[in-house]
This record gives sequence, C-alpha cells and structure tokens, in this order.
Amino acid sequence: MKIEKHYDALSISERFSLSLEAFARLDLIEIDRLQGTLPTLNYRTTDMRYWRRLQIFTTLALMHGVWRNQAFKRALMASTVLDVCEDPGTAEALAAGVSKSVSRLLAYDAAWDAFCESIGIDPKIGLQSVSLEMDGPIESMMLDAWTGIEGIDCDMDESFRDEVLELYRLRWHSIDKIN
Repeated sequence: MKIEKHYDALSISERFSLSLEAFARLDLIEIDRLQGTLPTLNYRTTDMRYWRRLQIFTTLALMHGVWRNQAFKRALMASTVLDVCEDPGTAEALAAGVSKSVSRLLAYDAAWDAFCESIGIDPKIGLQSVSLEMDGPIESMMLDAWTGIEGIDCDMDESFRDEVLELYRLRWHSIDKIN
C-alpha cells in the first residue's frame, strides 16, 4: 500500500514524523505532499488589532513609568547628598547630576504627553489605565525645590524628549506592520 494515497488518513503525529524523515532525506516532493495535504481548519477570534494596541500601549506606559521614576530617584538621591555636601567640586558634580535627571524627567513627561495626544489619548488617563500616577504631591514639591537650588538647571532636554517621542512613535506604528 502506497502512503501517498492515504495522506488524508495520517494523524498529526504521523504526518510530523514522516515530514522530519523527508526533511532528513531532503525529499522535497514528499515534503510538498505532506504539507500540501494538511487538513484545513477555520478559526474565529476577536480582532487582534485591538489586543496589539492594548499590549503595545501598556508596554509603552510602563516603560515611561519606569524611566521617569529612575530619573526622579537619581535626582532625589543626588539632591539629598547635595544638601550636606561641603566640597565645592563634589557639590557642582551633584548639581549637574540633578540638573540632568530633572531635565530628563521633564523630557519623559513631555514626550509622553505629545505621544498620547498624537494618538488621541489623554496622557493622565493613559497612565492611570496601567495604575500609574505621576504627579503626586511629593513629586511636585521636589520639582519646586530643585528649581530653587542654585546651580541646578531645570530646563527640559528637548533633544532627549525628541528621541523618546520617536521611540514611542516607532513602537506604536509597528502595530501597522503586524498582520
């Protein structure tokens, strides 16, 4: 009995084993026969475009939260040491560290706001949707305090904001490339 007349009777396990043997022999005709006679299955599922958007947005929101929290903590640690630092050189380096962290913190927020607005989402709602709150009273108080410390520049790093915004947009638009 020739196997090719009974391809439709093969179980998935049998078809798999025969396919591996055909691959090992480099028998392209047999591989085509085995794959060409696979049973066709029909599926119904929800629209994956929604789930991809939700997954990518959640990932971006969580990334944003982690990055800005790291910048906040760096600024907070450096400013805490700066308060008790007596060496002018060290104080200057700490102030520069606080400045860089605060400028990046502001850049992260500006990039997030611009990204969310570009896709029609309220930035605060976007963060709340993944249980993140970014403008608590302690943070506001610290930003105000850092602004008042001599030697600390609290201007947003615009080029860094542009880099982060581009990263958010590239990741978001990758949705369109997934079928």
